[in-house]
Formats: sequence, structure tokens, C-alpha cells
Amino acid sequence: MLLAMLLAIQTASARETPPVLEFPTRGLDDSAAYEGYTARLYRDSRGNAIEISIDGKSGRVVHLWADALNESIGLTTTAAVAFSEGGATVGATGGRGGRRWLRYSLTLPGGRSVQIGQLLLGSMRIERDFGYAGRVRDPIDAPTFVVPEMAQFAQRMGPPYTERLTLSVRLSSDPRGWTLRASQPSLDGKNHLWLTVSGDARTARAALANGVLTIHTRGARPVAVSVEIATDGPALDPLTRNQIFATAFRRFADSAKSQRLEREIRGFELLSSKQKLMAGLPTYATYFGRDMLMTALLMEPVWSDTMAEFVMGAALAKLAPDGEVSHEEALGGQAIRENAAEFLRTGDTTLLRNLQATRENYWMVDDDFQLPVVAGRYFANARVPNTRKQAFVRRWARRCARISRTWRSKLLPMRATPRRQAWSASSATRTAGAIRGVGAIAGSAMPAAASHSTSMWCGCPPHFEPSARSTARCARSASRESTAPSPSRVRRKHGAVPPGISWSRSHRPTSNRACVPSSARCLKWSGRTGILSSRTHRSQRTRCAFLPYHSTAPASPFR
Repeated sequence: MLLAMLLAIQTASARETPPVLEFPTRGLDDSAAYEGYTARLYRDSRGNAIEISIDGKSGRVVHLWADALNESIGLTTTAAVAFSEGGATVGATGGRGGRRWLRYSLTLPGGRSVQIGQLLLGSMRIERDFGYAGRVRDPIDAPTFVVPEMAQFAQRMGPPYTERLTLSVRLSSDPRGWTLRASQPSLDGKNHLWLTVSGDARTARAALANGVLTIHTRGARPVAVSVEIATDGPALDPLTRNQIFATAFRRFADSAKSQRLEREIRGFELLSSKQKLMAGLPTYATYFGRDMLMTALLMEPVWSDTMAEFVMGAALAKLAPDGEVSHEEALGGQAIRENAAEFLRTGDTTLLRNLQATRENYWMVDDDFQLPVVAGRYFANARVPNTRKQAFVRRWARRCARISRTWRSKLLPMRATPRRQAWSASSATRTAGAIRGVGAIAGSAMPAAASHSTSMWCGCPPHFEPSARSTARCARSASRESTAPSPSRVRRKHGAVPPGISWSRSHRPTSNRACVPSSARCLKWSGRTGILSSRTHRSQRTRCAFLPYHSTAPASPFR
């Protein structure tokens, strides 16, 4: 009786849904270029993105669940499988914090046996490592792929962690059909993933051995099997098209009736939630600070003015105590993996209280410079009502105070010297406005920023005093190329002046390089992109990367 009630509840909440996107797309893509790779993207019952990809070469089928845990369910087949006609069915049980599921059909070739193995349920980051390591070439009945950090942690801690390393797989059958059920708890036991594969006994029979499901088709015709994935992990809160894009741009997109433009818009919607903008599906379905902030600047002409609030909020929520902006987050299974590794390294037992505690990566430094620029542009936007700006300040005041103190300590002590090549006056003034915007968020004025506007962006932060050797090397570089490229020079090299870049003879810096610390490297100006980029290795913690050059973006036609 209870089972019947649960089935009735699940059926009542279920609904059919077509793919949001499909690759390759007829009329847009060359299917031959995809070389057997196909993908469909859906939204689950909470609007979170699910990407199902089939790699025809390796037989790997991966289900990315782009939710708050960045989850994945993967399997390998020994025969070419394909999506069946029709869409998918999505549903949920147990209310808002319950179990979400999606069900669809795969078509197997007839007249042969097909094996399904190498099941891997967990974080997409671990599925990514599985692919990078080439483990898909292992035998179909190879043991479950377990990353070393989790294996060592479970061995040290003992039960129940050791039992959670391996997934549970069982096969049941009756005269009508057969069903394979696989489940995997997270290492801390808080969340679960489920995979169910079922078929009709009239068209195929199934057997299970060593964790491998063997399906024997009856006859030569292709056979459809049902695949269902489910999770009890937390969901994200997706943004709607009206929240993301400006009204004028939406009208333009509707009038254009472009299939390609519609695909781009839908793709961006799948990446956008109130919590974050994801870097990309399927491999980078999580927060990346630099990617998100750069996207905010590039998409500003077509975005709704509320998007800056979501972007800044996502970055501010992850600030380090010293004001550093997070470059990347580790969620769910990846957070467990990193916390387990940290515990093995340090023995810190406080990590065991919450193995899923999100870990932030602060290695990159360019996002530290990008956030104040995004904030400055938001607070200088006259189209945003002051009441909304004040509400944003009240919500994030404490976090903004961190970054305000950090930027004052990094930028205000800088002063012009003969060895430091100053930015153009107009660019520095705009940047100073961005810094003052951050100060305004925290409720602390920064009047000194204006007086330093011609020197604060020379490329060397205050705590990075250039050595004599590095200064000499940069000086030699400056003497070889004493001025920034002229428009005619850029035309000869690139064929055209990049859009959005303007030159003023009085505003051109005396050199296109700026000295950095004792690494004796220099920042080089790019005429193609209009930015200064660091030539130092990405792992070196310099503060001189991705600084915008004197650039005037063209007015948006969508405002």
C-alpha cells in the first residue's frame, strides 16, 4: 500500500519535457564533425541543467547534473547506443528537499549482446579525472574508479567509510521485464545518487556479473531501454530569461528569429542561477570567479541591470577573510576529496565535522582586480535606482568592507615614480571611480583614490617593489618599444583596429610594458584584445594580470 502511494505521488509530479538543446543540431552543425558525439540538455523539476552526452568512440555515457553539488552519473557500453525518439520525463518526490529524477530512453543495436559497466556515480570532477586518466579503456568489468585521496581516507577511518567507496548494484526481474538498480552514497553519507536501467522481457533479457550488466537482445531489431537518474542533492535557483537579458535585446532576439542566436541564449540560461554563473557544461559546471566577472563586463550591453547584482553577490559570498576573490570552488564530492586530503596531510579533526564544506581556490589574482571594476560600473549606472543599490549595500555590507580594506591597502600607497609607467589618465580616472564605488559599498569614502588616479595602475602593487635587475630589464624593454602601437600599426598587423579600442596621442602611455616584482617579467600590452597580460607563469602570485588598457566600449544598441 505504501509503495503504491509513493508511486502515485511520483507519477503525479512527473511531466514530459523536450530537450532544451541538442548537439549536433540539424541546420546548424555538421554532424560528421562531431565524430559520433551527441548530447542533449534538459532541465529537471527544479530547473537545474542536466546534460546527457554519448561518446560514440569510447561508448561512454555521462549524465552531468549541474546542481549545487556538480554531480555526475557515468557508464560505459560495449556497443553504439543512441537517444531514442522523444524527450524525457522529470519529476520529484519528497517536496523541495527531496529526490529529483529524470527518465529517458536509449536505443541499443539488435542482434547482439550489449554490456554496460564502469559505473561511476559522484562528482563531475571525478568523472573528469576518470576521462583524463584514460580509464574508459580499462576492461568493462574493471573495479570502481576511486580517487587515491578518498581511498586512503576511508582506509584510515574504517567503516562506514570503506563501505561507501563502492556502489550497490542489483538486478531484479519478473515475467514482464528486468531492472538494474545502482546507488552510491557520498563518502560522508549525506547525499545519494541513483541509476536505474530497465527493459522489456519480450525484447531483451539481462544478466548481472561482476558489476557488469549484459543485455541479450531478442531478434535483429533495435531495442529501447529506460534509463533513470536521481539525486537528493540540493538544487540551484535558476534565473529566467527576463532576469538575464535586457528588454531591448530580448525584443531584438525575438525579431531576428535566428536559430543560432536562440541556441546561444538558451545555453546562457542553462549556466545562470542566483547563486553563480557556471563557467561551462559539462566539464566546468561550477563557479569560476575570473570567467564570471569577465563575462559580466563583456555581456553588459545586452544584460539586464540586475545581473551585476547576482555576479557581485556570488563573488562577495566567497571572499576570503583578507578580501581575496575566489577563483574556483570545490563542491560535493570534490569538496569531500579535498577536505579528506587536507585531513590526511594535517590531521585536523575539525575537517571531519563537515566533509562537504565548500573549499575555495584563491590562487588566481586577476579576479581580485575585476570585481571592483564590475562594482564601479554598477554603482555608476544611473539606470539602477538608488533604492536597489542601497538594498544591495545593506545585504553585503560586511563582505564589501573586506574588499574595500584590501583594495585601499593595495592601491592607495602607490605613487608615481620615474621607473613606473603610468596608465592613461582617462583610464585611471575610470578605474578610480570603480574603486570609490567599492568604498561606497562598505560605507567608507576613498577620497585619496582621485589623487592617485594617474599612478595607481602602473602595474606594480605596493608590496611588490621592483628590484634593480627587474627594473633594468623592463627599462630595456621599454626603450625597444617606447610607445603603444598606433592604429595604423595595428591595421598593418591585424587588418583592422579592434572594436572598442580608441587611441589618444596625449593619453598613450610612454611604454606598453610595466615592471613587476623580482621575477623580472613585464606586462605586455595586446593590441588585439586591448588588455595588459602578465607574462609570468600562472602559478606565480603576481598582482599584475589582466588590467584593462585605455579602452572605450561602443555604446550598446540594446539600451
